[in-house]
Amino acid sequence: MMFDQQFLRGIPDQPAWRKPGFLLAVVLCVGGPAAPQPALAQPPAAGFATWKDVELSPQFKELVAGLKGDGPFNDTARELVVSVILPQLGSAENLPTLDDVRKKIRDRFLLAIGNEASFTQASSFIRDRLAEIARDPQADQLQRVNAMVFIGEMTDKGRVPWPPALETLATAAGAPDLDPAVRIAAVAGMNNHLAGMTRMTADQAAAVRTAVAATLPALVPPPAADPQDTTARHTPAASWLATRGFGMLPQLINPVPPELATRLVAVIDDGSWPFDVRVRAAAVLGKTAGAEAGVNAPAVIASIRGLAVAALDADRREGKRLTELQSFKAGAGGGGPQGLMRGARPGMEPGMMGVDGDQVADDGLSTAVCRRAAWRLYSLGEAIAPDAKTGGLAALLEKDADSAKQLAVFLKEIGEALDAEPYGYVLLKALDDLDPAGAKKRAGLAAPADAPQQPADGDPAPPGPDKPAPKPNDSPFGDSPF
Repeated sequence: MMFDQQFLRGIPDQPAWRKPGFLLAVVLCVGGPAAPQPALAQPPAAGFATWKDVELSPQFKELVAGLKGDGPFNDTARELVVSVILPQLGSAENLPTLDDVRKKIRDRFLLAIGNEASFTQASSFIRDRLAEIARDPQADQLQRVNAMVFIGEMTDKGRVPWPPALETLATAAGAPDLDPAVRIAAVAGMNNHLAGMTRMTADQAAAVRTAVAATLPALVPPPAADPQDTTARHTPAASWLATRGFGMLPQLINPVPPELATRLVAVIDDGSWPFDVRVRAAAVLGKTAGAEAGVNAPAVIASIRGLAVAALDADRREGKRLTELQSFKAGAGGGGPQGLMRGARPGMEPGMMGVDGDQVADDGLSTAVCRRAAWRLYSLGEAIAPDAKTGGLAALLEKDADSAKQLAVFLKEIGEALDAEPYGYVLLKALDDLDPAGAKKRAGLAAPADAPQQPADGDPAPPGPDKPAPKPNDSPFGDSPF
């Protein structure tokens, strides 16, 4: 089929904190650590402006040569680490290649140590120094982030994530009072350990699961004090942490306990969270909720349907706003050549781009927005009744499970249609098909309060004695339960 399921399930959120390259972009801009004082802020020692200078120095060569054998990690080695090696993470000369510098410190210094005891001592010493910087509120934020990233990249001699680093990462990830950027770096490091479990012993992998699972209550947000308050705003960092927690949960805690299930339901229902966060909460709830979770499945499924409608309508309203803005600019003399592309509208400037560089169509809806909507719809359908035929919220229903499954199929079908044709008119049709009762209102065709109460041409006749009154959410096609 034309629908790319993998794409829809993996599409990133739009905020910068959610984009895969964001953390790397942060790392490439940061400074790094050094001595027992806020070390990353310390300038490199004279003659060591870059990592290349360090590697070419007699001091470094002598140190590495000694440690490659059975040499101890002694005070001389510690002094060189503090005064020469770690300051390289804060050198302005290294910023363009900071990612490589971190790897070279790890690979050409730590992993070159031959004695296992010396390796453990050196790794622990560097971890502790960097952890001090990461926790120091007086240190530069980007330096703190970079310190935590290095800890997350530490490995053992077999290049498996170094187990003693995990405790530091988990502690930082689960600390709500720590700088969110540092917590993000810590969570990214924990993911390195999760990804490396296939190369660990059973005991090591179990320890990783236990440590990471312990952080999830700090990542999955608790219910809001006032669920009706939609004016609350969540930072991109909070959204990133929440959705990363959602992503790890099925691998670590499945089935989900009632306390975490309650948190997931609260996020689904909380309109103050971004739509993508709420969609991901629904997706993970569908994967992990069993009978013991105590979920009110009918209520959650109704919320999911409402979430789908609200997300599509938000896209529609944003497209309408952009269209009106461009019309205003055109009226003010800001218009450019017209008819340059399919869907060009008056006042549209040449090459005007939408989300992620997509061309904005005449309805203000770009291809990227439509594909995001397709991912949302399909993911919500999967939460109710997954393609795998196991799990899903419909499985928790004692009755009306067939109706819920039909809703899931419908959500996935309109998601597929929107993915195949990511254009605004398909998105708007999907909205009307999912919410026919609101179609006229959205089109501005709702009758005024004093209008005659008489059906217009084409409107359904009032129900007669042999025809039951339709349900509020009945489909106009007469073949759908929602």
